This record gives sequence, C-alpha cells and structure tokens, in this order.
Amino acid sequence: MLAYASQVHEMVNRKAAVKLSKEVLQSWTGPVLYISHLIAPNPHFVSTPVRLVWNSSQKHRGLSLNDILIKGPDFLNPIRAVLLRFRAGVFAALGDIRKMFNSVWLEEREVHLHRFLWCDTEDVKIEDLAITRVNIGDKPAGFIAQVAMRETANFRHFKEEKRVIEEDAYVDNILTSHNNLDHLKLLSSNIEQILKAGVFFMKPWVYSNQSGRKEPRGGNMEPKTSSDSLDP
Repeated sequence: MLAYASQVHEMVNRKAAVKLSKEVLQSWTGPVLYISHLIAPNPHFVSTPVRLVWNSSQKHRGLSLNDILIKGPDFLNPIRAVLLRFRAGVFAALGDIRKMFNSVWLEEREVHLHRFLWCDTEDVKIEDLAITRVNIGDKPAGFIAQVAMRETANFRHFKEEKRVIEEDAYVDNILTSHNNLDHLKLLSSNIEQILKAGVFFMKPWVYSNQSGRKEPRGGNMEPKTSSDSLDP
C-alpha cells in the first residue's frame, strides 16, 4: 500500500495529477468520467517497484473512454531501420526520455474525463483526483506522444538533431551513432535541450564503452561497431 500511495503522491508532486477541490467539482458542467486504477509489479526497477495502471478500456453503461477515442496513424519508426542506423557509426549513444507519455498535457475537458478516486488509508476521506497528462492506457497515447515530440523538434533549426528525433527514436528511446565521439556528444546535448523545450526530459545518455566491462586477455581486439560496445 505504501508503494501504491507513493506513486500517486509522486504524480501529484510533478503535476501529472491534481486534486479536485469542491469548487471545481461543483462548478464543472462538462462531461465527467472516472477511471479505475491498480498497481502492477515492476521488479526490475528498485526506485519504482510498482507502476500505476489506468484502465481506460473499462466500460460504464456499455461504453469506455477508449471506445470513443481514435487511435491515430502509426508514427512508430520501424525498429529494424532504427537499429541499422544505430550500427552505422563507430560510436553510439542511447537516450531515454523520462515518462514520455506523461510529458504531454491534457486539455481541461480531457482532464475531467480522467478523474479517479483515492484515499491513503481506510480512515481517510476519499478524494477526487484527475490525471492532467496523457495516460499510457489511452488508445491514442502513443500517437500523441510521438507527434508532440516531433512537433517540438520543428521549433528548432538543428537539421541533424531534428532528423535523429524523427528517425532514430523508438517509443521513448533514442538510438543514434556517429564516427566522431565529440560530435555525437554535441548532437545528444542539443537533442536534450530541444526536447526540454517541449517538457520532454531525458535520463543521462549512455555512450559507447561505458559498460565498465574489460576485454579478456587474448580476446578479439578487432574494432567494434557501435552497438557492440554499448551497454544499454
């Protein structure tokens, strides 16, 4: 229960969710929908042992939120093409966008279609909260996040960085490479600043030869391709 509550509080602290006051609840005259939620074990991450899961497909009176949402076109890059370009350069870089879907804000009307109930303990009054960012459980979430990220790149005049964001990204990961390590680090730094302008924040980049692993004595000393030396 503590892990569950910490995830809800974390969303409120970073404004991905908001508590609805009595005034807001009473004054809102638009459509309203409450979404159920639960936790899913996430054993591979010590900092986030559980994840919140939102069920936008749960039906109420025969209709769910996802029933009335359009998925949108598939903007996901082919993984094979991304990996082929990733292996093209001598040096590689891997970037990971933090909570990518939660980086895109919902409009007020959409917020009230993402209400949920919460209380920390049984003896505390149940509160009305609402999600303020794109919910990963919504049908068009992937499309919205991809379009928002690409539109962010259009506000800058860095052609190479724009190409990487548009073509070398797969979901919330950016995998790219270059024959010059200094240029690659400048490229990744510029990409981070561009995405930051759109409120997409990245985890620290991982570059080639950062795994800490050493070549065994007498091992193969042939030059490696980018992805061979990268530990994601």
